[in-house]
Amino acid sequence: MKLPTCTKVFKIFRLKKICLYFGRRAFLFLLCVILAEVISGAFLYYKYAFLPEIETPQIDGSTLNFSESDYHGILEEWQKREEKLQEPADENYENPF
Repeated sequence: MKLPTCTKVFKIFRLKKICLYFGRRAFLFLLCVILAEVISGAFLYYKYAFLPEIETPQIDGSTLNFSESDYHGILEEWQKREEKLQEPADENYENPF
């Protein structure tokens, strides 16, 4: 029979002691957890919902330039896809019943 080492015993004892401490003060622990959740939720709301409304994006007056060759390439690809969708399927499937 192998006995547990001293470090394992102390870790188990320390974990048991921590659990008992939070168990005895469960209400206080729960209030602290709820307070931490409210604070983190308020921070996230402020960062992602409130700040973007305050800060207006800066728009420079430049326009977007789209080259004609790219436009024609995309248009040809769309036409190929449309033609492929319009073609009837030549495969005849067997009746499974």
